[in-house]
Amino acid sequence: MDIAILPGLLDRLVSGYFVSFNKATNVYSLHPIDREFCRPRVPAGAPDDGERDPQPYTRFALLGRAAAYHRQQRLPKEQRKRITDLEPQLLEFEYRVEMGDYNAAADLLRDIDFNYLHLWGYALRAITMHENLQGKITQSNLARWSIGNLGMAYQDTGRTPEAIASYEKALASARQEKNRRAEGAWLGNLGNAYYNLGQTQTAIDYHQQSLVIAREVGNRRGEGNDLGNLGSAYGDLGQVQTAIDYYQQALTIAREIGDRDSEGAWLGNLGNRYSNLGHVQTAIDYYQQALAIHREIGNRPSEGNNLGNLGIAQARLGDISGSLANLRQALSIVRDIQALRFISHKAALLAEALILAGDLDRALTAAVEACAVDVPENNYHAAAMRGIIEARLGNVDSARQSFTAAIGFADKLLAQTPGYYATLYARALSYAGLALVAGASLDPAIADYRAARDICDAAGILSDARGLLEQLMRCPGGDHLVGALAALS
Repeated sequence: MDIAILPGLLDRLVSGYFVSFNKATNVYSLHPIDREFCRPRVPAGAPDDGERDPQPYTRFALLGRAAAYHRQQRLPKEQRKRITDLEPQLLEFEYRVEMGDYNAAADLLRDIDFNYLHLWGYALRAITMHENLQGKITQSNLARWSIGNLGMAYQDTGRTPEAIASYEKALASARQEKNRRAEGAWLGNLGNAYYNLGQTQTAIDYHQQSLVIAREVGNRRGEGNDLGNLGSAYGDLGQVQTAIDYYQQALTIAREIGDRDSEGAWLGNLGNRYSNLGHVQTAIDYYQQALAIHREIGNRPSEGNNLGNLGIAQARLGDISGSLANLRQALSIVRDIQALRFISHKAALLAEALILAGDLDRALTAAVEACAVDVPENNYHAAAMRGIIEARLGNVDSARQSFTAAIGFADKLLAQTPGYYATLYARALSYAGLALVAGASLDPAIADYRAARDICDAAGILSDARGLLEQLMRCPGGDHLVGALAALS
């Protein structure tokens, strides 16, 4: 066909309403109904039609030409700033899948998954794309990568059991092919998943195995990630200084290799541990450094996470207006990208800040949102926050139900990780709540507070625990809880 006649043909099709033209994007398109009508009327052809000269008029040939066209439209990496900048790859992926070229589709996805879709918070889109490839990729390394990264997207959206199943498949593949570097990577991801389930010792075991392999094969990025993840696990077991030491090692490696994303992650985690120690201004400084990095590189989930941590730290210093602004912005971000784990955490933190602000109605709304998402490592905290709010509002039955739920969630975690001090403090608070609203014994609360203190009595931890108990004691009859408060003194 003489391409010189194409503009006139297209104009006629637009005038006859057979084709639409978007002047803003300069794109012609068929209505989806018309597209589905026309598609089966084009001969299917064969997968190698695109390699023939001349190419036949078949669906395979046309799909191949469309995929090749969009491949040519890709923007250079330095110009990719938002999801619309990836439209050529996203469209090419669809054509590759439709023509059954699953290896090429997987290779394309590998180019945009972690550094763009994951970084920008498009985990749901990544899940759909990876699921379309499962069982269809014939190159073993691509198949392993796809099932493993599907696990990462599942984990980002709170589907941790499915993430574990995906990681185990990737790990089995790596071991079968004796790929030690990949084996270490998927062991580390399993550690992250079990950490999210509150199974801290299991997480430590996986990260230690991963660390050995990372050092064996010279994977500095992997080594830094394992050190940092071990820091998080030991921190949750109350070993705050050990956690700080691990984070500092991880931070050194991240800076050494120029890994800005990990640098931001370990700065933010250092903020968490200095907050535990009661050095709140130091924690804020770390959060602000982490926030600046994650904004610079466009990591939306981590931006939301850092804003939330910064917000609750500000609340603890009495900057309620700044705290609420940052927490609301954090929650807006994680809602926008549908990061369910972060939604649970940040909504619970917003509820806590609103309790401190005395805005109990809005605090209840935030707590309900936090409780609506099933996140095992945060369920107990969200339920305990709701219990305090319901009690302060005089909703005795709802408060009793929330405190009872919090105790149940805490019991499950403590059965797996007895040294999980944050859970013990929250269970103690919930037992105190039941003593207040249901006339239960205060002894279990006192026992849990003492047990939690034996594990971790860092100044910031104790200050936070006392602050929440004092909020509960503002309810009528709150003086009944002085024995529990004494256990924190």
